[in-house]
Amino acid sequence: MDNKHKTIEVAVPARLLYAGRYAGTHDVGWHVHDAPELILVTAGRCRMSAGRDLWFDGRPGTLYVLPRGLEQYHRSYEFSQDVYLVYQAPEHLFNSSTPRTLEIPLNGLAARLFDAIGTLYLSPATEDAAPVLNALLLALLEELNRQERRQSLHCARHPSLQRAVAFMEANLNRNLTMAEVARRAALSSSQLTVLFRREFGRAPLKQHMEWRMNLAARLLGGRVQGVKEAAAAVGFADTNYFIRRFRQQFGKPPAAWLKTEDGIPPQARPGTANGHWRFLE
Repeated sequence: MDNKHKTIEVAVPARLLYAGRYAGTHDVGWHVHDAPELILVTAGRCRMSAGRDLWFDGRPGTLYVLPRGLEQYHRSYEFSQDVYLVYQAPEHLFNSSTPRTLEIPLNGLAARLFDAIGTLYLSPATEDAAPVLNALLLALLEELNRQERRQSLHCARHPSLQRAVAFMEANLNRNLTMAEVARRAALSSSQLTVLFRREFGRAPLKQHMEWRMNLAARLLGGRVQGVKEAAAAVGFADTNYFIRRFRQQFGKPPAAWLKTEDGIPPQARPGTANGHWRFLE
């Protein structure tokens, strides 16, 4: 009996090339990747190009699917955060050849997998974590496939939700009550909360507060207004209360945030020097 062992190479169904996080107000200029990229917006408002003529708006929960070799530009309208990953996988696992967006709940499985991949990749143990990272990536692609199939059945945003969002975005300069938002949406408060949790992962008034804080961060980050003026612009008469709410959302009071967190230049974004993407002239 031959006791020699034969080495069998097993094909990896999905391979993570790199991952990272972005947080800031700076644009990321024109660049291309040599492999597909997924970007999940976790905070703020932004816009992403898929080529020179196609643009997608992004908000918390927006997932950008960007094919390999496609020119991209990331435009931040305010302080925004995202998790991104570049990978290789066969098309039958997940369609990466068509640029598009998906909306996924930030408290759902796909978002948790995104966060786990980003956290593990950026940890000191990255070199030993490739099998785990690839397994997480495979689970993520399978979950995104399932979610995309579900979303294809409910592709249009509920009209009541559209009315509520438009009303809230037009009133970032004041507090709103649940009753007036529900009245504008022509739904009960509980029905509207269900729609918001499904779309944004949080209740309506919490989402409204996040939008107000993001607007304040944009005003501060652009040096358009001082703390007192930015607070007043988003409906806070009490500057100290505004500072407390700002700290809750961004982890630091405005003065400290402005010194360290008002944007990361594109050149500092992880992955720019690893050979898988390059800036365009």
